[in-house]
Amino acid sequence: MLKYYRYEIPDTTAAQSFVNACEERFTASLEKAAEAALGRTSLRFIALAGPTCSGKTTTAGLLIRRLKEAGRQVKIVSIDDFFLDRAHLVAEAERSGEPIDLDSVKAIDLEELREFVDGIEELSPLRMPSFDFATGKRGGYTELIPSEQDIFLFEGIQAVYPEVVALFEPAHLLRIYISVENGIETPFGSWQPRQLRLMRRIVRDSRIRNTDAETTMAHWGGVTENELRNIEPYRSDCDILLDSGMGYEPSVLKTPLLAELGRIGKDAPCRVQAEEMAEQLRLLPVIGEDLVPPDSVLREFIG
Repeated sequence: MLKYYRYEIPDTTAAQSFVNACEERFTASLEKAAEAALGRTSLRFIALAGPTCSGKTTTAGLLIRRLKEAGRQVKIVSIDDFFLDRAHLVAEAERSGEPIDLDSVKAIDLEELREFVDGIEELSPLRMPSFDFATGKRGGYTELIPSEQDIFLFEGIQAVYPEVVALFEPAHLLRIYISVENGIETPFGSWQPRQLRLMRRIVRDSRIRNTDAETTMAHWGGVTENELRNIEPYRSDCDILLDSGMGYEPSVLKTPLLAELGRIGKDAPCRVQAEEMAEQLRLLPVIGEDLVPPDSVLREFIG
């Protein structure tokens, strides 16, 4: 059963206090995750996973900062950098007759990832790849030598996949799952977790990835299917669950979201869904983006 944060939308003078309260709740949960990591003397790896637009990148940065403050050296590894070359994926798609799925474990070079993880355990010199999404292939490598004091934080939706988890020594691994776990209920309407992440993604894709709302919404069904098939079944196996939802976020996302939804063509397949989303937002009071802290998870989507 979904849980909802229920609140009255604050007036302008109370808005900052409301934002701060939401941020403090998330900071407290992140602090508990950091304490759990610091309490494991044998910890070598942190796997941070979660569905799209859950705030993984920002959370990874905040967690690293906290661990460094405690004297640990942390290196972040994006599992996306272990993608197979696009040409290989295209060839496999043509052979199998199935479309390319970058969210599938089949898109990951598991052998190279295995060698990288083994190299950390053996304290061997490493070559960490960097994937260039513009060219669809490796953009280069970074040379590094791990030490016994290092913690490697692996970030990506694939970090929860069994094939990826199997590469790590269980005693050396802490698994953290982050998502929008709870819905939001207001006097003006209610939003479920997946709806909130879609709202985040529409704004992010428009502002940061130059992708319009119609395209984002057209792909959302496939994104959801992958989450249900490949991510959510394994969330309960993780050691820590973090909720990145911010009770105030619909009020912040309202203005850019309405602008993007308004650009969707009248004949677009998602037009009805877009109109329903817009109608639900119209009566919601606005909270200005200037009230959102610079290190907030929400900044990952609004910039």
